[in-house]
Amino acid sequence: MEFEPWWLLALPLFFAMGWWASRLDRRQAARLPNGARQARASGAAGGAADAPSQALLALLRDTPDQAMALLTEQIRLEPDSVALQSALALMYRGRGETDRAIRVHQALAERSDISTDQRDHARLELGLDFIKAGLIDRAEDTLATLNGTGYALAALRHRLIIAQTVRDWPRALGLIDQLEPLAGESMALQRMHLHCEVAHSSQDPQRARQAIDEAQRAFAEHPRPWLLLGQWAWSQKDARAAADAWERLAELSPEHMALVGPAWSEVWAALGDAQQGSRRLAESAARLPRTTVLHRCGQCGFKARRHYWQCPGCSAWDSIAARGEVALGLSD
Repeated sequence: MEFEPWWLLALPLFFAMGWWASRLDRRQAARLPNGARQARASGAAGGAADAPSQALLALLRDTPDQAMALLTEQIRLEPDSVALQSALALMYRGRGETDRAIRVHQALAERSDISTDQRDHARLELGLDFIKAGLIDRAEDTLATLNGTGYALAALRHRLIIAQTVRDWPRALGLIDQLEPLAGESMALQRMHLHCEVAHSSQDPQRARQAIDEAQRAFAEHPRPWLLLGQWAWSQKDARAAADAWERLAELSPEHMALVGPAWSEVWAALGDAQQGSRRLAESAARLPRTTVLHRCGQCGFKARRHYWQCPGCSAWDSIAARGEVALGLSD
């Protein structure tokens, strides 16, 4: 059986439960008469272990079914334990039993006898359950309730992933506006790509141009806005502006010139100087390194025969290098 990475999520909970169980066991043992205490100590010396520790060992031995059985039995004995319930829900989600994980986390989120932080954490995990189950609207609604809590940053990151997955670029941009000050980090690269996606998908030429301008303000030295600016200018039959934009693209990243496709030659023909266009294209080609045909993501290893600005495998931006000598046509 292969090792399942999701088990690692439950390990901290099992360690905490083991510590808690040992403390509880010591308190209970202290209340026993001396004879009973000695008998109990003798039984422990014989190798008995508490249920959370046994469940942890079962996971490490690659027997998750045994771990689930042990954990379920311990919950029957300690039904109010938040740590046990949380561990069980994580195991359910890891096994693909999202309906059960949702029920456990919903029950935790509604409890009035636990701390606010524990309820908020349960709501965060509930949102992840909904994502795993494909219930995107419910995930978004649940995660949005965590604004202003200690889990707001984690919730916003997941909401941004959701917005990008459903290709809601304006909402993703709004989430970045909230994320940047909270995370204390620049998200200029993502902001630029999102504005480019708005431009690419817009049916309104003026709205598309505004989005390209926003993308350049976010990250002026990135090749993608210049690629789009040239495409936009050529769609408006402005050959001079298209040529200028793509010449700037060639300066920044000759590898991305292949994404211009046949339009490069068309623009220079429209300018009446096809030879100049061919010469400049050859100059860009001379600067290209020799590469393989396949495009490969530098983060997850996803391979494709065409270029993607956002990896379909891991959703990382700019993780797939352009292969300049491959005639790709225009990027989606």
